[in-house]
Amino acid sequence: MMTEAAKRSNALTLPLVTIVLAALLSLSSDAQEINPKERPMTEIELRTRAISALRQGDTQVALDTAGQLAKQFPSSPAAILTTADTFLRCGKPKVSLEYFDRYLKDEPDALPYLWQRGIAQYFAGEYKAGVKQFEVHRNVNPNDVENAAWHFLCLARADSFEKATELVLPAPNDPRIPMEEVLLMLKDGDVERVKKKVLSVPATSGEKSRAEFYGYFYLGLYADAKGQTKEALEWLKKSAANAPHHYMGDVARVYVQYLEGEMTKK
Repeated sequence: MMTEAAKRSNALTLPLVTIVLAALLSLSSDAQEINPKERPMTEIELRTRAISALRQGDTQVALDTAGQLAKQFPSSPAAILTTADTFLRCGKPKVSLEYFDRYLKDEPDALPYLWQRGIAQYFAGEYKAGVKQFEVHRNVNPNDVENAAWHFLCLARADSFEKATELVLPAPNDPRIPMEEVLLMLKDGDVERVKKKVLSVPATSGEKSRAEFYGYFYLGLYADAKGQTKEALEWLKKSAANAPHHYMGDVARVYVQYLEGEMTKK
């Protein structure tokens, strides 16, 4: 049994405990209503997100993520390279070029491997630099007709179409259809050979869509090198129409935007 003093003490304590518990419950409830800030994404998560957005064709998410990636991880060569690639594939070649150059400051030995940088240089109007980039890339990738074609295009702009025809880079044994015919076209101008090769691929063949993509793409590039912007745009639109969201598919779409911009200047 409690004494009277104990009863009076308990009477005072119980309300106080009740008040404290109520306050704690209130704080707990308020905490649940406030959305906690998301933890910062790691570099790998951001790179994965940017690449995934590119594959889905979500340009805005890709650009936003690339910007965030570069801001949060400015000292990471991998982050800067992903940012450069993303900006190029989303149609921002000048910004892309800034990041490629930043990457090279940290990784100068990577220069021969950066064919992407040469493409950015072309779209940015840095044709002589593009010529050098594709020339050095051949040291590590000697059988790539695409490298020879972009070198041809940059040289045609930096010097002349005739000079580009004289100095076509060797690129033997590229197995892709119709890259052998594309290489010959750069030398002798026979566009019909490329068209016939593309048409000769059976519609049921797994090579058909890829042959059309590359054939139309480089027919467009060749017309662009000759200064035939309208014809180049027609071929590039055909190439980009059903192109998948891989690197060169995105470049085809960027190329269309670029040529449309060139058309408005004329």
